[in-house]
Amino acid sequence: MSDAYHPATFALQAVIAQSNVLERELARLLGLNATDYRALSAIQQFPRDEAVTMSRLGSALGTTAATTSAIVDRLERAGYVRRNRTEADRRLVTIETTPLAWQKIIEIMRPLMGATDAWIKALGPDDARVVAEFLQVTTTLLTDHAASLAAREAVQ
Repeated sequence: MSDAYHPATFALQAVIAQSNVLERELARLLGLNATDYRALSAIQQFPRDEAVTMSRLGSALGTTAATTSAIVDRLERAGYVRRNRTEADRRLVTIETTPLAWQKIIEIMRPLMGATDAWIKALGPDDARVVAEFLQVTTTLLTDHAASLAAREAVQ
């Protein structure tokens, strides 16, 4: 069976496993539980020019309004996010990460980011483009697969 898949397919499985380990360590170093870290990460991954509302965050996390509110409360108390009311509709609350969150995450991730950046920059332009394209496609495939799994009914 292992001959049916390219070695890169298995390497990707190892990347996913290590990503999970890294996520747990990031959460620990930030003083967060896994759920709160996933929420902080989700907020940071939304496009910068799009408002992150409580309902949008809840939808991304698959949590109820009450659970989402409790998560944001904890992240706010930790100093990692802040709530903002929009001028157009004071009832609409958006969430953004604070400079403290960015500072701490960058501080923790800088060695990995630097090593990755150096490795990519050492490649030729064509190879670097292939790596970037592979990562973009992989992100799309992972996102689509996660969505299809989430849509499945729970098997008892």
